[in-house]
Amino acid sequence: MSVGPRPSSLYLLADPDWRRKLRRGGWLLFVPFVGWPLLLSFRKALAPHFFEDRPTGLPDWTGRHREHLANGLRAMGVILGYTAPVHLMLYALAFSRGWQPGLGAVGVAAFFVALPFFSNFAFPTACLLLASPIAGEARISPLEATALLAAFSAAIFLIPAGFLRVSSTGRFRSAFDLRRSLPFIARQPRGYLAAWWYGAWMNWTVPFALPLAPWGVFWAYIASMALFNELLLEDSETEATGGWLARVVADPRFAPAGAWGLAAVEAADGPARVLHLPVFSVPLPGRPS
Repeated sequence: MSVGPRPSSLYLLADPDWRRKLRRGGWLLFVPFVGWPLLLSFRKALAPHFFEDRPTGLPDWTGRHREHLANGLRAMGVILGYTAPVHLMLYALAFSRGWQPGLGAVGVAAFFVALPFFSNFAFPTACLLLASPIAGEARISPLEATALLAAFSAAIFLIPAGFLRVSSTGRFRSAFDLRRSLPFIARQPRGYLAAWWYGAWMNWTVPFALPLAPWGVFWAYIASMALFNELLLEDSETEATGGWLARVVADPRFAPAGAWGLAAVEAADGPARVLHLPVFSVPLPGRPS
């Protein structure tokens, strides 16, 4: 299957209250220590809307913050479960060679804690700093840094397939069921790679769209979730049918754009401005004039 980034990147337009939900999601990212888990929790809350007959395309935040926080912490546990081994290897090497965290390391850590939407760059940054004499003696070799980054990339590559298992089962522990997720990737290698390609463009570019990064990150998170979950619609061994995702993918309003630039798209709440870019389309909160 060839996944399409346009329908996925415009998925939230199918919800009549998408502007308010987008604003709420962006503002929540400013809440220290809590905002990022709340964002991660949206994955589990959104999956039933993708594949079931729910009234709206997006779940609501109202009255569900405690539930979202608990699920967000579980989602963080999944990510740590995949990436913790390579983190431990990196810091075990560094500490065994006399590295002691100084003010610089504390500052870098504080940056990623304060701005969690840059978290995708945290491990590569740590490898770069520990492999270079920027803050003193290098603690790992370039070859070790390359090997660690390769291992980290492999772990990150598997995480979306793990979360697709969560979409299918509703249980976070199923994210570690490699006996199911690896064959899933093998059945749809081109689609999975395409979803990764488009999703990477979405998630790794919007953090730099300051000062709108929090809202952009929330949009990219929804879009990339829709993108990967498109694969479930065509998978021979899953029962994902119907729901809002299938409707959006089939809706001609969200078909690939004919040209780059600003355009008006008919959303569930009326006309919406959309910025069509070469790889994806970004819905803008303002209404067309």
